[in-house]
Amino acid sequence: MATELAWMQAADAVAVKSGAEIAALPAKAVALTLPRTNEAALPAQSGIKEGALAADSYSGFLTIKALPKKAVYQISLSKHAWIDVVQGEKLAETVSFNGAPECPIVRKSVRFELGEGPLTLMIVGSDVETVKIAIREAQD
Repeated sequence: MATELAWMQAADAVAVKSGAEIAALPAKAVALTLPRTNEAALPAQSGIKEGALAADSYSGFLTIKALPKKAVYQISLSKHAWIDVVQGEKLAETVSFNGAPECPIVRKSVRFELGEGPLTLMIVGSDVETVKIAIREAQD
């Protein structure tokens, strides 16, 4: 988690708004600005349990045009929210996850086995408007 901690604390995060498309995985955090959940226009149905979203929550998405290879990728968030990954028009299944509710820098990390090519990352139910995200191949 040393890399994720460093990326989240750095001032040079890639700032994007919900709906943005980036070419490839950046070697730094992405600061994703989210609209209110009721205005998010998510591209797929989230896997979050019905009724689990607060009325005043924020949700959004970004697309990464190309992952370099099939691998397990770790997606870490600076704040509490649900993470969905859509690849090949299906929600990717979680391989593993961990959370640290008391950590002010990295709140949770979820691992997904993903194929090479494009993906859409959906962040659902955040209690803040901007969430930092670190995405990279998982390191064991």
